[in-house]
Amino acid sequence: RIALEINDLKKECIQAFFVNQFENLANYKAHYTSTGPEILYQLRTIHHVSCCSAFVMSSGTGGTIAGVGQYLKENSSSSSS
Repeated sequence: RIALEINDLKKECIQAFFVNQFENLANYKAHYTSTGPEILYQLRTIHHVSCCSAFVMSSGTGGTIAGVGQYLKENSSSSSS
């Protein structure tokens, strides 16, 4: 519903921009390519931990948990599918 209202506003105001993070794959990809690698890097270099057994966070649009979760699952040495 809000997306439809935003689209109506965009018709009235050329300067409007709707990010639509819930359906924008750039949200997921940003966390997969940036946040996930940063977390794993810090675990390995600062805390000397070779794997991530669990990842706990609050969720908003789902992009962070989906992107980071997928990255950690694919790249953490002891994760299982």
